[in-house]
Amino acid sequence: MSTLLKIQEKKHSYNPEISVICCAKDASNFIEDSLNSIINQKSVLLNIMFLDDSSSDDTLIIAKKILESSNFSYTIYKSFKNIGVPKARNFLIKNCFTDFFAIHDADDISMPYRLSIQLNFLKTNNNIDVLGSRAIKIDEQDKLIEVMSYPPKNHDDISIMLTGKVNPMIDPTCVIKKSSFDSVGGYSEDEEIKLAQDFDLWIRMSKQGKKLANLDYPCIAYRIHNSGLTSSKKNDMIKAHVYVQNKHFSFLENIRRMHVRY
Repeated sequence: MSTLLKIQEKKHSYNPEISVICCAKDASNFIEDSLNSIINQKSVLLNIMFLDDSSSDDTLIIAKKILESSNFSYTIYKSFKNIGVPKARNFLIKNCFTDFFAIHDADDISMPYRLSIQLNFLKTNNNIDVLGSRAIKIDEQDKLIEVMSYPPKNHDDISIMLTGKVNPMIDPTCVIKKSSFDSVGGYSEDEEIKLAQDFDLWIRMSKQGKKLANLDYPCIAYRIHNSGLTSSKKNDMIKAHVYVQNKHFSFLENIRRMHVRY
């Protein structure tokens, strides 16, 4: 982590209820709208943790400008060597001090009441460790592609979907209990898992008895574009998904057997 430098920090006197974890690399086309959707969140007190992962464009300059205009506490880090999503997120989460954190990707848009709604749900349902939601899929021009309505609501249905080809949690919709995340050792930094670090996390949390859930309405607009990981490394993501399933084969096979039995 010697390549990481704290660029800027602003703290307020309030006690943040949740931290927002955002890592970005070469996201200058979308970072302004994306971060504006965070600093304009309603009815919630935030701590924003932002890391520029060795961008070659103006991502960091734009991010600093947006966050400086914010009424929330924030910390900005710069990595001078590309470390990738799992390491970047682990670093930010390790340094956040709130009981909950939210994942926010630098090209996505969070709905205005997203974090307030998710935080209230988790406080009311304190048995839930990870809360995701559905999402609206948009293109580079913000045009609607489709509603991503497949994520199941309850833990049992999510567990069953872990055994298949589709990730049952849309990663950038998720709010996670920090203590639960820490208890499983955070994101794996195994290079074979790098493009499926969230899928691996859901399985490891499930193995330890942590509970996952999804809201049945969209909390974010999930952007699809040519330079995004979902588009540019789709085949590699599929390979990583299969690798993770093979790694946790026995656990997933037990879920399959229970599903067939009942």
